[in-house]
Amino acid sequence: IIMKKFCFLVQARDDIKYFDKFKDEDSDIFFLTFNKKIEKDNYIYFPKSTWTTGRNKLLEVFYKKDYYEYYVFLDDDIRI
Repeated sequence: IIMKKFCFLVQARDDIKYFDKFKDEDSDIFFLTFNKKIEKDNYIYFPKSTWTTGRNKLLEVFYKKDYYEYYVFLDDDIRI
């Protein structure tokens, strides 16, 4: 298994493009949307989720033991 350094887990209202720059050879990014379903592999839809339940669901679905060194939780309201 090749270990990557970062796994970015983002909660968002709907599809956001500017986070794509986080994905590279050393990191992956996954999304949970709560307002609109997005048909992409790295997205899950969890309507009416709260801040806490959304983060728990992201980790539950995308957690891979011994694959990522760090898990970083983000929300769609941050600006890069």
